[in-house]
Amino acid sequence: MKTYILFSGGRESLINLYGELKVTPAKDITLILFNYGQNAFDREEEALFYYGEKFKVKYDVRSNYN
Repeated sequence: MKTYILFSGGRESLINLYGELKVTPAKDITLILFNYGQNAFDREEEALFYYGEKFKVKYDVRSNYN
């Protein structure tokens, strides 16, 4: 079963990721980051790439912000 985690790089995101990794193989987890023009987007994206690579999970950035 595929699992998608809304990811911002904050504590809650990491808790969700750690918890899910205990019950779901990393290959079935995808982290999703939305860019809606937030000021912290660059840092959130950096965290997404870092933790995606560290835990070998897929990640995706969605944007509708111009």
